[in-house]
Amino acid sequence: WVLLFNAAQKDEGVYTLQGNKPDVGRRTYLVGFSEKDDAESFVSLLEAETFDPASVSRWSSLQLQAFCETANFDLALVPCGGLLLPPSQNVYD
Repeated sequence: WVLLFNAAQKDEGVYTLQGNKPDVGRRTYLVGFSEKDDAESFVSLLEAETFDPASVSRWSSLQLQAFCETANFDLALVPCGGLLLPPSQNVYD
């Protein structure tokens, strides 16, 4: 499960995070969730932090892999029951 902003619109976007990876440097991570309920809970947390509304969309492992390869992103998978908190700094691309 991934979070989409402006789903099916010209300016559709997917939720990502930036982080540092040892020996590589700064990387962008596509955030995926194992469970829909966890993704929906995170959407609520984002909206409480004044993010635009997001929708939860199921992507297959092939979609995740293709997107990450094309965009040169890594995948950050939140396991079932995992708690991800919104970052303290936000950047909109």
